[in-house]
Amino acid sequence: MFGTYDLPIGKDRRLDLRNKLLDSVFGGWTLGSIVVFNTGLPVQLTGGGFQTVNTSNNPSSNAGVFLAPGVSLDQIQTAFQADRQRLTGRAGTTDLQRLAVDPSLVGADGRANPSFLAVNRTPGVFAPALFIRDKNTFSWNASLVKNFRMTERVKFQLYAGANNVLNHSSWGLGSTNIFSTSFGVVGAPSGNRTMNLRGTLSF
Repeated sequence: MFGTYDLPIGKDRRLDLRNKLLDSVFGGWTLGSIVVFNTGLPVQLTGGGFQTVNTSNNPSSNAGVFLAPGVSLDQIQTAFQADRQRLTGRAGTTDLQRLAVDPSLVGADGRANPSFLAVNRTPGVFAPALFIRDKNTFSWNASLVKNFRMTERVKFQLYAGANNVLNHSSWGLGSTNIFSTSFGVVGAPSGNRTMNLRGTLSF
């Protein structure tokens, strides 16, 4: 969703500024806004590979993921929407990382709890393609623009823009590799506010 709005301040506008100095500073600005909402993309649960035929009984080379008996994919999706928690005391992690799944989904070794998810251990068998959805994202970018007519042919434009106005960070989804000892762990957040100021002289 995007659009522009001429602020009602300045000469011949709702808040009419007859003073030239005040009008040159506060009048004639146009506000621009872009709002973007994305639903989460599908992300596949993996177990050392995708849903290919398993060719050995070695867990480190297993391909694909099975749901444990009685477990639904909706339960796994809900577990991936849990509040993030610090990884206090876990070796090999930093304070920028977080556990981004329900702790019950993670086993003692950091891999997925086999009571919920299991790697494909049966040679010659295809594992099902199990997908969950990433988190939804929202962003808002805005700008302020003003045009100055200096002479009949010379114009000057002042522009101020900001991406990610709310400075909203995005953590994303935790690791979906159930055989990884970092299963359910998400790295540092991404996304920060950036500003852009520029002047354009046209002649």
